[in-house]
Amino acid sequence: MLNNKYTHLFFDLDHTLWDFEANSAIALNEVMHQFKFDEKGIDKNKFIKLYSQYNAQLWSQLEKGLITRAEVKVNRFLFTLNEFEINDFDLAKALDNVYLKILPLQTKLFDDAIEVLDFLLPKYQMHIITNGFLEVQTKKLKNSNLQKYFCEIITSEEANANKPQIEIFDFAFAKTKATALNSVMIGDNPFADMQGALNAGMDRILFNTNNHEHDIAITTEIKSLKELMQLL
Repeated sequence: MLNNKYTHLFFDLDHTLWDFEANSAIALNEVMHQFKFDEKGIDKNKFIKLYSQYNAQLWSQLEKGLITRAEVKVNRFLFTLNEFEINDFDLAKALDNVYLKILPLQTKLFDDAIEVLDFLLPKYQMHIITNGFLEVQTKKLKNSNLQKYFCEIITSEEANANKPQIEIFDFAFAKTKATALNSVMIGDNPFADMQGALNAGMDRILFNTNNHEHDIAITTEIKSLKELMQLL
């Protein structure tokens, strides 16, 4: 049960407000065009599907402390290229560099994101808490016209800890002057967002558009962002 004492809302960015999968597909198509994938005989749809799978797996490993951020950046492309019998570390690195320049220029948000943020803005101090790369996340917020809604942007690089580690939430509380009792975490990831907020003693709203099964204790679950207008 949500309480009525919240003064701070902490949002995840990717997969919660900013439509990562849609924006990533656009960026990947441009990368593949620039690197002439057609001439290499690489099926673009298959590449995007495999990349998305490897990217999700690697981010999950990062959140569990098993690999580094540098390994995520290169291996997501290297592992995908390997599926096409291409083992080229330099190419993987070049692909990632171009991808990270194009990706934050994309601006597709989840349905009703702006309407919901406009509704919440007068009522709460709102913040972003993200495991994404600092420079990339800042550009996403700016290009998508989201910056004006958020008082603080807390990144794992700045906090030197990844969600679900309690250290990033402690860092966020210190930076925003919020507390676990007057805050709620809103995100899509049961492990990083929900388990992390649970570790920190916060209430938790899971944005579960794909009906992912999980066993993490949450406060409530939503299927659309617009439900926040009734809850908050």
